[in-house]
Amino acid sequence: CMKDTFIPSIVNFDTESITDELRHKMDKYIKNPDYNFEKINRASQACGPLVKWASAQIRYSNMLNQVDPMRQELQRHQAQAKVNKDKVDEMAINIVALEKSITGYKEEYAALISEAQIIKADAAACESKVVRSVALLTSLSSEKIRWELSSESFKYQMQTIIGDVLLSSAFMAYAGYFEQNMRENLFKIWTDHLQQWGIDFKSDLSLVEYLSTADERIQWQSNALPADDLCTENAIMLKRYNRYPLVIDPSGQATSFIQNEYRGRKIVKTSFLDDSFRKNLESALRFGSPLLVQDVESYDPILNPVLNKEVKRTGGRVLITIGDTDIDLSPSFVIFMSTRDPTADFPADLCSRVTFINFTVTRASLQSQCLNTVLKAERPDVDEKRSDLLKLQGEFKLKLRHLEKALLKALNECQGNILDDDKIIATLETLKKEAADVQRKVEETDEVMAEVETVSEQYLPLSQGCSSIYFALESLHQIHFLYQYSLQFFLEIFHAVLYENKDLKGVTDCSKRLAIVTQQLFLVTFARVSRTMLHKDRISFAMALSRIHMKQVLQGDVTYDTEFHAFLKGSQKSMIRGKVDAIKGFSTEQCERLATLKTIPAFTGLNQWIKAYHDEFKCWTNELEPEKCVPECWDESKPLNEISRCFLRLLMVQATRPDRVLAASNELIRTVMGERFIRLMDQPVDLANIVAKNQTSDTDPYVLRDRV
Repeated sequence: CMKDTFIPSIVNFDTESITDELRHKMDKYIKNPDYNFEKINRASQACGPLVKWASAQIRYSNMLNQVDPMRQELQRHQAQAKVNKDKVDEMAINIVALEKSITGYKEEYAALISEAQIIKADAAACESKVVRSVALLTSLSSEKIRWELSSESFKYQMQTIIGDVLLSSAFMAYAGYFEQNMRENLFKIWTDHLQQWGIDFKSDLSLVEYLSTADERIQWQSNALPADDLCTENAIMLKRYNRYPLVIDPSGQATSFIQNEYRGRKIVKTSFLDDSFRKNLESALRFGSPLLVQDVESYDPILNPVLNKEVKRTGGRVLITIGDTDIDLSPSFVIFMSTRDPTADFPADLCSRVTFINFTVTRASLQSQCLNTVLKAERPDVDEKRSDLLKLQGEFKLKLRHLEKALLKALNECQGNILDDDKIIATLETLKKEAADVQRKVEETDEVMAEVETVSEQYLPLSQGCSSIYFALESLHQIHFLYQYSLQFFLEIFHAVLYENKDLKGVTDCSKRLAIVTQQLFLVTFARVSRTMLHKDRISFAMALSRIHMKQVLQGDVTYDTEFHAFLKGSQKSMIRGKVDAIKGFSTEQCERLATLKTIPAFTGLNQWIKAYHDEFKCWTNELEPEKCVPECWDESKPLNEISRCFLRLLMVQATRPDRVLAASNELIRTVMGERFIRLMDQPVDLANIVAKNQTSDTDPYVLRDRV
């Protein structure tokens, strides 16, 4: 019935069902002023709300009519959105499928990449092994050649080892007491005996290289050991002794070397004349400090137990008795004894307890030292090459030995595949490189040696002159007991000439520098030595230097030995050959002196010349200064230089006017050494100038005496 459905129809009324026609019909009611809620509600309270409802529905319908295009657009968009959503869903499904597929492809790609990396790694490892195999084979091939050569060399060493060791042992046991020339003679005698007995030995055996390494020799030289064979041999004995060494060291070089060598162990220097000698000895024995005992010519028998090594062991302790005291003996204890007196006479019981080592300087050893010094100062490039040659024998070969040991150790410790061991490959490569360097150095040795010898020959006269000058200084004590000069004194002079010479500034030519050094050596030596001599003795020293200069420096075809021999011997009977012819107007002594000149080839016709020019000759002997106008009474069939003529004039003056020998000697010295040298001979000693130039020290003694 209508009553039951009315309210639900109102509540559930569909506003969208209102048509345009119905809205037009309702407009006339709604526009009617009387059609409002108040009026109609007064008329009928049931109709009042319906009026509101109807008005609201019409307004809402109008609004729906206005938004209808937008609603249709919305529906259209919603429909499109649904379509798009369906597409999105479909694409999402496709994306998921694609992502799943991509993930699969990625996993497959990763697996392929991993497999490729494994293949590459295997290929690289294989290639590396091939390279290592080639390198290993190449390196081992070169090592094989070197090892074969070493093996052959070892076989040869084993063939001669008995003779080599016998010679070396004899040298160590017996040669230390003797100077260099005697050592060479002993070695020659020993080798002759071995040849007679049929014992093989190396014909070119070098005891220095056989008993020491190049590294040791370099270390010794850095500790002030002179670089000559004598000192190196002595250093070997100081290192390899069995009985404690007793060093004969007139020059003090051995003492300096021992102190430098054991400086790190805090060597103690003492003397038998030292009041604290026993205290120093006991301290050295107990704590193992090296002990250097000087003045051994004043030997104290308290040292006998030490030299005899009379030790006793008690409860794990090693004891030695000094006097009435037992002292713990350190295993590192060493003792060196030294004396500066080369003529010291030692009792037989002491000689049997020690190893004598003679550091007395010889001409050859000093010549070698001076040559090394001048090369180091003037030709450091050549000295460096000489050092490189020594390193070639030492450092490079030592490196090779170390690398060979490392290689053998690596080969021995290798586990698994040898090609996987980088250490072996690296060691082989380093060894190969070092061996190539050594081989290159060896190939250059002949060329370098030739260059070194050429340069050394250039400076050899200077080094020979140095050696002769020092031994001339050493012989001056025969003139006066105060004329005693140490080797250090001369070496200081030589050092000053090389490093403090103002004349060398700006001079780069080696020949000119050598000439300056040579001239300055003689000048400075004479200047420093002559101021310590009596004036009358200076001429003797100047003549000695002139002879050295003529013989060692000038080195011409003429040696002047015969002339000097005649000058020094004078009119001794041994110099006269045959009968002495009497010469009218001349004394017997003059005739004898003239007869001695016949030993000189230039004076073979002297008697005939005197007979032919007797009056002129007699007149000349009466001259006030005959040395300035000596007649040429000698044979000049062979060309003579000015020095030869001057020497012949000196001999003539000596024979006829001995009172003018000093003046004639000055003329010879002037000709040989120059005017500057003559001025030094007459120059008075200026102590203020000497001290100002720092040419002395507070330990230099001075003897002041009136000029004689």
